[in-house]
Amino acid sequence: MNRALEKDLVDLGFHLSRRTGIPLVRPDWVSINVTLRCNLKCEMCVTCYDAPDELGTGELVRIIDQVADWGVPIVNLLGGEPTIRKDIAPVLKRAQQRGLLTTLTTNGTLWDTEMLELVAGLNMVHVNFSIDGLEQTHDSIRGKGTFKKVTSTLSALRQAEDKYTKNPGFYRKAINVNSLVTSANLEELVDLARLAKALGADKIQFLNLFDHGPAARKSRLWIKEKDLPGLDRAIDRLIEYFKQDKQGFGPVNSLEDLAMIKQYYRGTMKPEDAPCYNGYKELYINVNGDGLMCDGKLNFLNGSFGNARRQPIKEMWTSSAARTMRKRVAACEKPCLQDCYLRRESDDPVGIITSMAGHVMQGLGILGGSK
Repeated sequence: MNRALEKDLVDLGFHLSRRTGIPLVRPDWVSINVTLRCNLKCEMCVTCYDAPDELGTGELVRIIDQVADWGVPIVNLLGGEPTIRKDIAPVLKRAQQRGLLTTLTTNGTLWDTEMLELVAGLNMVHVNFSIDGLEQTHDSIRGKGTFKKVTSTLSALRQAEDKYTKNPGFYRKAINVNSLVTSANLEELVDLARLAKALGADKIQFLNLFDHGPAARKSRLWIKEKDLPGLDRAIDRLIEYFKQDKQGFGPVNSLEDLAMIKQYYRGTMKPEDAPCYNGYKELYINVNGDGLMCDGKLNFLNGSFGNARRQPIKEMWTSSAARTMRKRVAACEKPCLQDCYLRRESDDPVGIITSMAGHVMQGLGILGGSK
């Protein structure tokens, strides 16, 4: 099948899945909380703690094998801080052996020479580093000295992979920076983008704080009404910066979604402003094997569906419990504007069908460009 037509079919499949509540296509990726432990105590974090029942090395490897056998191309290793696990190396290596693109999201503070060399030499590992401001701001949120550690790790990883670039089939890995947009860093967003570029990152993703309720909105970092003019100026400057950049560096977010951050912090976003594909785009497995999904109120721990220790992950994906939880996602009350749960390519069914028709007609020789 024509690859462009196949992509259109998948994009349409996700759109119809969200409309019907039935997963008609495989997820884009499987995410696994490999641990909820972390060496830091970040100011905004509510999800890191010692979970007593972590999946073991063999269990993680078995899940990775199932991901590969299912034909899902990507596995995300999340935390907590994934590199706090002493057995992260064999997990990464198994994903590489099975041909999976693996993304690793990290605070970048625990990487030693062995970890740098391991990741640098793996061909299909992409890394997301969390940097939430310039040095003083970042350290005030994540802890003294953490800025120097994460920026040094990012630069060292880019340098360490240089020795592998001449190997057949090796390609330069994607390294991104994740940055939360908070009241503390509004004046630094453009400088953060410049920093990420200078360190050797490929892109930067700007994320919002989750609105978990009154406590979240009262925090020092939440953008309150008095901060909104500053937010508007900061986002406008950021968008203009990316428009002017001619060297290929840019945001993971679209410029349109960056602009919508203004609405997010004003509380004026509606769910259909940023259609959410949580429960369709991703199979999310918690540290103990439970399947997780948003409850429509940004709580991912309000219930679970199935468990990867007790059943195949494909069975979890199509289970009645998962269908019930997807109904909660469909009734979303708090759009989050998180790029990981957006799938803009599936938002326009008319455009997808028009594109499909064009590919079919081209394949039949009705349009120009056929052989």
